[in-house]
Amino acid sequence: KVSNRLGDLSSGSIEQVDQLAARRTIWTNTLAAISDFSLLGSGVGSFREVYPVYDESPANGTFASHAENGPLQIALETGAFGTVLLACGIGFCAFWCVAGIRSSRSVRLQSCLGAIAASLAASLVHSMVDFVWYVPGCMAVAAVFAGLACRAWQLTRPADRPVRVWRLSPTAAVAVAILVAVMSIGMVHNRFRAGIAEHFLERSRIAIRDGAKRLSASQDLASAEYRQSQVELQKEILADLDRAVAWHPEHARARMELAECHLRLFDLHQFKAANPMPLSQIRDAAIASQEYFASRKERDEWMRRAFGDHCEHLHLALRHARRALRGSPLLGEGYVFLAGIGFLDRAKPESKWAYLDQAIRVRPRDGQVWAAAARETLESVNAGDLGPWLRFARKVLESGTRGQKVEFFEGPLRHVPPEGVGPVLDFYAAELQPDAATLGSLYAIGRKRGSAEQLARFQTHYAAAAESEAARTDGREASRLWSTAAAVHVDRGDPIEAIRCLRHANTQDASNTSTRFRLAC
Repeated sequence: KVSNRLGDLSSGSIEQVDQLAARRTIWTNTLAAISDFSLLGSGVGSFREVYPVYDESPANGTFASHAENGPLQIALETGAFGTVLLACGIGFCAFWCVAGIRSSRSVRLQSCLGAIAASLAASLVHSMVDFVWYVPGCMAVAAVFAGLACRAWQLTRPADRPVRVWRLSPTAAVAVAILVAVMSIGMVHNRFRAGIAEHFLERSRIAIRDGAKRLSASQDLASAEYRQSQVELQKEILADLDRAVAWHPEHARARMELAECHLRLFDLHQFKAANPMPLSQIRDAAIASQEYFASRKERDEWMRRAFGDHCEHLHLALRHARRALRGSPLLGEGYVFLAGIGFLDRAKPESKWAYLDQAIRVRPRDGQVWAAAARETLESVNAGDLGPWLRFARKVLESGTRGQKVEFFEGPLRHVPPEGVGPVLDFYAAELQPDAATLGSLYAIGRKRGSAEQLARFQTHYAAAAESEAARTDGREASRLWSTAAAVHVDRGDPIEAIRCLRHANTQDASNTSTRFRLAC
């Protein structure tokens, strides 16, 4: 790997060094953000939450945690004041090294300062294309070298021009030592608690990934056994998240994950409840009947009697979502949660649109946010006017990850009878024209619930989309798309078209023995 990266560097090509222009995109967006936070900055550690507001690149399931450029990130997070401090720090280090080398008569000291200068220069240059200043192991070394540079420069001063030293009285020295010790204890305690919290957070995320694998492998999502296993999984995740928040109460993302976990638990319990109304209908009923309740407590008692004790999960989700937004107001999913459960605070009916509008403002490329807005629009649609829903659904296709797209479009399919699966899929394909990957996921769902006759038109759309995307690319990716189209043609009972597509696939990747075998068959 090292030799490959050195080869990229020695090529002299920015396209080789910065493949897919990933760093240049981050730098451009960070510069746009800096102009809005020029004086005091957005806050230390806020880059991950601020950056998505300015990022217009298509979603791919990843996020930028750092600016891949130390000075740029410092300028965004700390503004002009922090940038001036950074410039002063770099200036001091440069002065100590250059002045020390020039004024020293000791070859040993000059060699020492040369090594220090080279190390600090390497750190500065590396920071221009990476976030090494945010890696404690790298920054600790740079800080030590800065201290060495200062001390080495002091040693080069002539005897008749010594460095002025401020000497403290014993009492003052003890007071300073105590102050530093107290601050150090507080800082170490803070980071120690955050480190322990991260352990439990990582455990919860591993459990979520395991649950996703179990979901993809499950054959019967409606079975009582599957739902009970999901309840146990969510309780396990909830226990880890509760421990994380206990260790680090200010962790906004942990709070948000807690809110999401409580909502999932409510949905699971509500599915098998005596009155299995979805949350949207519960919200509408609660808002419509607010005038009949003298207080929130009276309304909550009504909800508990009508739907069950698991309504407590809604109150806990609301509490954690609000705490998360107080700590990090740019978490768009928090406003989505408030749009769904804000009625618990006796919010007005129009409040949900204010929450969704704020979510879109702070997360304009988040598929989850657009999906929530589309669902709310679909529930309040008038006289079959699907125009607003279609606009939001297209935003989901533009901004959502593959998982978000599939979850969004799969939702309505769960609530239609088997004979309605084909028409719904045809509507998706004709009106929204998703990419081949999304069509493939929908096709897999349709094959489980609909017959071959119902899926005939959708198969035509799917095969055409795969062929169209294959024609716009080449190599292995093109071969994979041509093979996908061939498989759909086989399902359609059209071997002639399947052979044509497999020949294209073989042309694009002649070393693929699987394609050759299928073509021979």
